[in-house]
Amino acid sequence: MRQIILFTLLLAACVARHEGTADARAWLKTFYPRAKEVIVQCQEYDTDRNGYASCTAKVDDKMLAIECPVRRPFGCYYNADCRLAKSTFVQNDEN
Repeated sequence: MRQIILFTLLLAACVARHEGTADARAWLKTFYPRAKEVIVQCQEYDTDRNGYASCTAKVDDKMLAIECPVRRPFGCYYNADCRLAKSTFVQNDEN
């Protein structure tokens, strides 16, 4: 029985899960306090194991790629805050 519990704890420690988009929305509100519309969609898991879950955000008419910290077991965060994704696309407003 102890082996099963130990295996379950080890498996849980390997999976970092993003618990929602509230932290992403709050982070965006600090940079866009007058935004009328903030829509965020995040992946559930840290797919590239860098401690962040990828998110796509729409702030009014701007599209942003951001990453937000994932929660590790026991509620710990390895990374402190959201950040712009390393490969961010620049939206061209010229026609």
